[in-house]
Amino acid sequence: MLSDIEIAQRAKMEPIGEIAEKLDIPGEYLIPYGHTKAKVDLKYFDQLSKRPDGKLVLVTATTPTPAGEGKTTTTIGLTQALVKKGKKAMLCLREPSLGPCFGIKGGADGVDYTDAAAKTIAELEEKGYGKLPVCMAKTQMSLTDDPSKKGRPRGFRITVREVRLSAGAGFIVPICGSIMTMPGLPKKPAAEVIDVDNEGNILNLF
Repeated sequence: MLSDIEIAQRAKMEPIGEIAEKLDIPGEYLIPYGHTKAKVDLKYFDQLSKRPDGKLVLVTATTPTPAGEGKTTTTIGLTQALVKKGKKAMLCLREPSLGPCFGIKGGADGVDYTDAAAKTIAELEEKGYGKLPVCMAKTQMSLTDDPSKKGRPRGFRITVREVRLSAGAGFIVPICGSIMTMPGLPKKPAAEVIDVDNEGNILNLF
C-alpha cells in the first residue's frame, strides 16, 4: 500500500490552460504563474452577467480526531463526484491537510495543565470567555513544547503551564514551555491616535 506522500508524488498536475478550458474560461482572461496555476482577470466576470448563478458549497467542521481527518477528503470527494456527474465544479481549499503527507500533523498523546493554568481556565469560563478562539504559544523549534525534541517525536504530552487572556485582541493564549510572547494587540491599534501638535510634540504615544 502506498503512503500518502508517495500518492501525492505520483499525481500528475494538468496544465492550467486545460483546466480553465474545462470550466469555459477563455485563455485571454488567464494570468499565468507558471504552467500549473494562474489568476483570472476580473474582466472575465463581466462575461458572466447573463449566466445563471452557480452554487456555493462550504465544507467545515471541528473534527475530534488526532489529525482532524475528514474535511479535506470530503471536499475533494464531493468535487470529484460533481465533475463525474457532468457539473462544472471548482474547488478551493483553505489550509488543506498537507500534514499527513509530510508527517508533521498530530503525534501528541494528550495535554497536561498545571494547577495555575487549570485555575485560570475555570475563571475565564466563569467570566464568559470560554468560547473565545485560542492562539497557542510554544517553541517553533519542535512539535512539542520542548525545543530539544527534534524531528518527528511521538508519545509525548504537551504541558500548558499558563493561560492568558488577550481581551483586546479577542483570544485566549495557552503558554506551553519556556517562551517569551508579544502582548495581544487591541482591535483598534494605538497608532491610530498618535499625533503631533503644532510645536512638534508627539501625542498619545504611551
